[in-house]
Amino acid sequence: MKIKLSIKQKIYLGFFILLFIFFMGAIISAVVLLQNKRKIIDIAQNIDPSLQTINEFNMLITESKMLTTNWVYLQSNQVDKDSLNVLHTKKYPALKEKLTKQKATWKDVNTSKMVDSVFANFEKLLTVEQGIMGQLASFENYEDPMIKIEAEGQIENEVLSRSQTLSELLRKIIIVKQNEKNTYQDNLQASTNFLTFSIITLSVFLIIIGVLISLFMVRSIIIPIKGIQRMVNSLGRGELNNLEMEIGKDEIGEMALAVQNLTNGLRNTANFSNNIGNGIFESDYRPLSDKDVLGVSLIGMRDNLKKVSEEDAQRKWASEGLANFADILRDTNKEVKVIANDIISHLVKYVKANQGGIFIVNDDDEKDIYIELMACYAYDRKKYLTKRLELGEGLVGQSIVDKDIIFITDIPESYLSITSGLGESAPKCIVIVPLKMNELVFGAIELASFDEIQSFEIDFVAKLAESIASTISSAKVNNKTKILLEQLQEQTEQMRSQEEEMRQNMEELVATQEQMSRSAYNEPHQNTIEINTSRTYAKEIGIFK
Repeated sequence: MKIKLSIKQKIYLGFFILLFIFFMGAIISAVVLLQNKRKIIDIAQNIDPSLQTINEFNMLITESKMLTTNWVYLQSNQVDKDSLNVLHTKKYPALKEKLTKQKATWKDVNTSKMVDSVFANFEKLLTVEQGIMGQLASFENYEDPMIKIEAEGQIENEVLSRSQTLSELLRKIIIVKQNEKNTYQDNLQASTNFLTFSIITLSVFLIIIGVLISLFMVRSIIIPIKGIQRMVNSLGRGELNNLEMEIGKDEIGEMALAVQNLTNGLRNTANFSNNIGNGIFESDYRPLSDKDVLGVSLIGMRDNLKKVSEEDAQRKWASEGLANFADILRDTNKEVKVIANDIISHLVKYVKANQGGIFIVNDDDEKDIYIELMACYAYDRKKYLTKRLELGEGLVGQSIVDKDIIFITDIPESYLSITSGLGESAPKCIVIVPLKMNELVFGAIELASFDEIQSFEIDFVAKLAESIASTISSAKVNNKTKILLEQLQEQTEQMRSQEEEMRQNMEELVATQEQMSRSAYNEPHQNTIEINTSRTYAKEIGIFK
């Protein structure tokens, strides 16, 4: 697209081009100088200190080797022993921290890996030295020839060889860093030469451009009046056609651009109105300005209709949800755990949360009332967990004691994490709703989500919590009744068994007494009374009729 400029603008443009070239030259010079400065700073603050620290590390390895050797062969040299302890506990950690910070600025990954290898091998060497120090920790250890020989063997086979290997590896690192320093210095010299050449070339180029611009300054001004006129006439007839002309950068071009913007704005307004009429409220629309009365009114109408539509959708969603959960809550003959599992699995999916749990107040033992995690569901997988909370403990316990909803978005890192196939992450929000009925709290529902749970979803859970509380109350009563019936049946069976056993005993007793009656013929009257007495007792307890 051609740019239409006046003669005055072209003159200004010529001077601006010259100034631009001049500034480009200045920028190039500044960039080169800045790069050189950075290289010098990098040498002074990174490479040279790194070389110094590596040399210190090499000296530290030599010192470690010497002090460990003295520890073995010079029993009474306490100064060297103290120095070795300081080297292990202070000097090496400080040097490692210093060198680690320095190598973080290195660009050569292989050199950094070599330093990490030195750290690892040196720490193995320190472990060997610590073993020697532990073996020869007291005077008695030195008197034991086996310990002394073993320590001397470790000096020869471990300490000296490892120290030699580490020193050679550090010398390789020093050579690499020295080469890097030499490369930086060579680059500094090359940058200086490039800067000199650039300044000379730019000066010549400025002279040539200045002559060309001074010769090419006059040009005709094209006025697109007819194009703008056709556009305005089309707008007067209600037609929203595109402007068929090139838009320049002068005042006339600004007029043409304003007409084109007006046309585009009216076209967007028409499309936006059609979308509102079709129930599409998410279409993007911007008024022509803050004072665009029509555009602002359309946005206000869109927002009101959108709000009404969202409220209707939310009410429908809540109504359908309560109806869906009615079948689950209707069956109170199941165990509380089964009901809780059904509820939480459906609830987590319905509110599109990521994790949820149902906590029930366990009051089976009046002396030990606590909160029990009855069911937990996460990422379409049941979590068979066991969790006990005391009343008032944690957010769940606080919600149950206060009988109020808790909604938080600032989740403590240690409170809860959501597990998925991608790992564990902290939720964005947590809502805890007590299971309350007639001011009696039977437990609480806890939902965690990566997305913020909306207020209408919390209201839905609160309404559902009342029905859940009623169901849990009925289920607990039914379960207790079932347990009592089973206990009663068990007691009845026990009584029947006891009666049968007593009947058999009485029959045996009667038979025995009759036999005794026949054998004791001299006392017939007394035996007859005893037999009659036994039979009478048996009839009273239901054995004989």
